[in-house]
Amino acid sequence: PIAEDELDSVQVPQISMDGAGNAFAIWGPRKGQVRSIVVNRFDLESGWGTPEPLFELGQFESGFINDPNIAADSKGNALAVWVRNEEPRSEAYASRYVLGVGWSEPETLSEISTGETRSPTVGIDSLGRGLTTRSQSDGSRRNIWSGRFD
Repeated sequence: PIAEDELDSVQVPQISMDGAGNAFAIWGPRKGQVRSIVVNRFDLESGWGTPEPLFELGQFESGFINDPNIAADSKGNALAVWVRNEEPRSEAYASRYVLGVGWSEPETLSEISTGETRSPTVGIDSLGRGLTTRSQSDGSRRNIWSGRFD
């Protein structure tokens, strides 16, 4: 298995492979009141690594996490996105994986401080440049937003 744990639920596992046959998996597990975004890397020679949390809401934090998505480039780098919902608003977050370095601190992608964010997607090219999209409400209408990672 990619991860072994006694979880209450797992949300929308996603996977992306690089050009060399390595892969990244991302999912949103829930164990008790702790909600998180977790990733794991598959190396073609050694198999699955150890699951690693990218973002976590503790027992006393409000909200929930959903819509994880991930993309890998041909050199073994990746870009992950997800949404943190905290009524009445939600925000998209992203974290970048650089081969040999690891995962960056998550950063928010949201451009406005009100409304709801949904369905983030991500793509990454062979040079490691990434683009994200998401649907975000400004309170009166829904717009499509994009973010760029160089």
